[in-house]
Amino acid sequence: MSLDPLTMAETYLIADIGATNARFRMIGEFEGPGNLALRTIDYSTSEELLLAAKNELQIENLSGAMLSVAGPVNKDRGSVVLTNSGHYFLAEETEKTLGCSVWFENDFVALAHGLDRFVDLLQLGGDSTNKLVSAVLGPGSGLGMATILREENCLRVLASEGGHADFAPGSHLESEIWSVLAMDSKYVSWESVLSGNGLVRLYEAMCRVWGSKSSNYEAEDITRLGASLDDPICHQTLETFYGILGSVAGNFALTVGALGGVYLSGSIVPATSDFALKSPLRRRFEEKEALEQLLSTVPIFIIRDSSPGLIGVEQCLQKRLNHQ
Repeated sequence: MSLDPLTMAETYLIADIGATNARFRMIGEFEGPGNLALRTIDYSTSEELLLAAKNELQIENLSGAMLSVAGPVNKDRGSVVLTNSGHYFLAEETEKTLGCSVWFENDFVALAHGLDRFVDLLQLGGDSTNKLVSAVLGPGSGLGMATILREENCLRVLASEGGHADFAPGSHLESEIWSVLAMDSKYVSWESVLSGNGLVRLYEAMCRVWGSKSSNYEAEDITRLGASLDDPICHQTLETFYGILGSVAGNFALTVGALGGVYLSGSIVPATSDFALKSPLRRRFEEKEALEQLLSTVPIFIIRDSSPGLIGVEQCLQKRLNHQ
């Protein structure tokens, strides 16, 4: 029998926990606030973060908790480490903290499970009707990726840590940027430039390439000034960011055969979706010589739903309950 936690006389906690921010939502029967946003970086341990959430949400008795975490999940060991944070979760300790059974999922695997629930999608090109294989990726605290396979009425998701693959420049300017980044780090990955911190690195490297003095900008400053054309270096940084993202998205689509589309999420792309329409994103996505025509049929979708991570985690919880 199919279980629906939204109508059950039980209480569940779902969470989307990244290296910077964490979002929590109560499902089922509960008193007190149903939603909560905290800054992960404000807490020194995962236990402190969860205790704060437990207190703010007035949690007393939980039937279970599904936590999506920005890092590879070791389900054999029941542990997960946030890739871009010092936080880690151990199943046994987390269950003691929350007083219930706890299940972990990678953040982009969870996001992918919500694919059929998203309603605010901005499409950039492509007209393929082949939905068998799709992909999702997005720059935020890191660069998350996952592959979606549709088998009859079943949606299967494969985790990926492809954001940590080697950064390959796609232009002379990007080669110069890589050279600057390589002087500061022994390893330059896609995530080194396609993330919040990566956008800052990209801007600072751009300033060095152009021989300009950099300002103490954060990612939000760069996207705002770049999109508004108020700062030419920020504008070029954002253009370059989207060009690189297009190359990565095209590479990922070819690697996994994602003819059903590539879905973009994270904290940066939805916030700059208008800029994305005019950026090199689509052109660089298709620039694969012999397979350019094939990729021209593959749509890119920008996920603009509010809290898409929580939508996906809720679907993971539903799937878990249906198979107990």
